[in-house]
Amino acid sequence: MPDEVPMRFFLEETSFELPLALDIAAIEKCLEAFVALMRARHDQDHDIFRWSKLDEIEVRPGTPFCDLLYQEVASLPIDRDLRSALRDAINRCVLWDDRIEHAPHPLVDIAGVACTSPTGAVVHALLAAQHGAACLSPGLRPERAGAVSLRAGAVTHEVHFLTHESQLPLFYRTLFEVEDLQRDAYMEN
Repeated sequence: MPDEVPMRFFLEETSFELPLALDIAAIEKCLEAFVALMRARHDQDHDIFRWSKLDEIEVRPGTPFCDLLYQEVASLPIDRDLRSALRDAINRCVLWDDRIEHAPHPLVDIAGVACTSPTGAVVHALLAAQHGAACLSPGLRPERAGAVSLRAGAVTHEVHFLTHESQLPLFYRTLFEVEDLQRDAYMEN
């Protein structure tokens, strides 16, 4: 992985799977906060990384993420302006697959649930290499919010799934230990 631009923030694909019980008003509220978090990171000149196949993941059975972004879905009548803002924020993301030569094996365990998450595996590998990274999450799934255990193989790391900008300071405080930063580097960060 090239070191020229820190890879800190990632969109973890399983975080976009919508629970069937969640109503449209709750989904829209979560997505509005998520768009605000992404815009804040972009406004601070922080790259956000996403998997090139994020558009293909199913947010609900039979509904790929790209349908939610680019067209009206009868079963998910998300506000048009919100869909547009989400699409714009997602499109500003950098593809991590263009920066990483060999992605780790995508089978991981997030919050005690086995799943296929190429991005989760990348974040786990970064943490194993003592490079702080976090997942930006729309907060649609309660188990994908806050500090969450992520296991790949026999190794477990605590990964921050950030749903609101107010959670950023806690993530940044962990970098001191994860990256073994010296005092000046910590303050610069």
